[in-house]
Amino acid sequence: MAALCPFSAATGRGGLGMVDLYVSNRDSDGVFGPPVPLSELNSTFSEQRPTIRHDGLEIFFYANRPGGVGMTDLWVATRETLSQVWNTPENLGPVVNSLSTDFHPSIRQTARRSTSRRLVAME
Repeated sequence: MAALCPFSAATGRGGLGMVDLYVSNRDSDGVFGPPVPLSELNSTFSEQRPTIRHDGLEIFFYANRPGGVGMTDLWVATRETLSQVWNTPENLGPVVNSLSTDFHPSIRQTARRSTSRRLVAME
């Protein structure tokens, strides 16, 4: 079983942007190490509010980075195994993101699986 690794966003830790994503790994004694920036996910802009799927292979966050639809957008990154770095984040596009501010992604966790539901704006 993989050790629990909390993900967080923080400012002022010498990262790339105003707010960056970090992870803390737990050692075999149960002690968490210092936060380590997720450089493959961070940019010179702000990445915030990471939400990770129960198996640790998909992470959602919001950011004000270029390539988005609005002021802040929801982004996703994946990886094949827990030992790999994250793939390049992808913007969830206009079906999910609006021209305004989209933030605070969440994943519904259940006993067997988690689901990420993409919401479509009602016109």
